[in-house]
Amino acid sequence: MIFYLKTSFRRFLYFLILLLFVNNISAQWTSGYVLHFRHLKSVQMLDYNTIILVGGNENNDEISTIYRSVNGGETWNVISEDFSPWLISVKSINMTDAVAVGWHGNVKKSVDRGETWQDIALPENAANRSYNSVFFVDENIGFAAGGNQSNDSIQTIIKTTDGGNSWSLVYEELGYWLKSIYFVNENIGFAVGENGVLLKTLDGGVAWDEITLPSNISQINFNDVYFVDENIGWIVGGNKSNDSISTIAKTTNGGQDWEILIDELGGELNKIEFASPTLMLTVGDKSKIFRSSDGGNSFIEYVIPLEYDDYYDLYSLHFLNNHAGIIVGEWGIVYKYFNSE
Repeated sequence: MIFYLKTSFRRFLYFLILLLFVNNISAQWTSGYVLHFRHLKSVQMLDYNTIILVGGNENNDEISTIYRSVNGGETWNVISEDFSPWLISVKSINMTDAVAVGWHGNVKKSVDRGETWQDIALPENAANRSYNSVFFVDENIGFAAGGNQSNDSIQTIIKTTDGGNSWSLVYEELGYWLKSIYFVNENIGFAVGENGVLLKTLDGGVAWDEITLPSNISQINFNDVYFVDENIGWIVGGNKSNDSISTIAKTTNGGQDWEILIDELGGELNKIEFASPTLMLTVGDKSKIFRSSDGGNSFIEYVIPLEYDDYYDLYSLHFLNNHAGIIVGEWGIVYKYFNSE
């Protein structure tokens, strides 16, 4: 009888510890929605409390929306919402300034941590293009990439040297439009786009050379590019049509050669980022998430430990570190990660 009680108590204790562990893991993730349920295309965390979201609606009366939280994503304020082309990408320059870019020449800048935004005028040709990505090398030098998707598809890159107050057209060619741009330093940069487009510059955006990808991913739509130095980088994307595909490729020699890490049926991937020197996450359509715990050498599928019935297209993520991060997507979905340990 004593042995039975001891065994039962041990089993109960084990169950209690397991239950507490599972609840603790689940408690690290919370989910919610922003007001008006606009599609959220990009997110930037300035610190643990101040977070900026941009997006809107592509169709049905184009809407451009900016949200801001000052309490770590507990509540969201609608900072700007108007009938204009939606915003696709936002990037913080420092702890106060940020720039957002979108379609049909929609470019905005904030100098007060996202509380107010001013429209930025672009040169005539650049003002007619749509921008999918903005990146800053430092507080002054930045780039935005996009072009036209249809009607003589065009690749366009613009550059700023004064923190986003003014922009100049540095690259424009016929070709599949660009979806993401990333610079390792003020000279070396990469841009990716639809149908396997990969461009590289060695002179700060003056000249761009196209890199040929392996034949089995040469027609993939690539939505994001990320480099940790001039040699090691990743591109992610896939294919929405027919059988949807998730693709991740890695280079260790500056884009000359690529190793395909993931190329399988699943939602097209939209964004990739490090949460720590070893932890890397990429998000995509149909709630697809891949996670790497070895610095991006290998990836496994990851499911956010929350109960939900719907599958959302996830467009962007930003992590301050491995303790705090945000994932956003369609219909205003926001997944927040916080671990105080």
